[in-house]
Amino acid sequence: MQVVEFAPTGPKARTALTYGNSSRPGSPDITDQLRLYERRELRKVAFTPEEVAAAGVRTVQLPALADGS
Repeated sequence: MQVVEFAPTGPKARTALTYGNSSRPGSPDITDQLRLYERRELRKVAFTPEEVAAAGVRTVQLPALADGS
């Protein structure tokens, strides 16, 4: 579920991924957002680089592919 406002200062959105991260069995993220949905709450979506950096839990740097892409 997602609600988006296209404001003059940029997009503002709130969301909840009610089914969680079901592709990773055993992940603590499988049901974490279901609790938000049960409480009828949504979490803020980070859009700007500053918002993403502030909301980040960890940074993972992926290696380049052999073809350089």
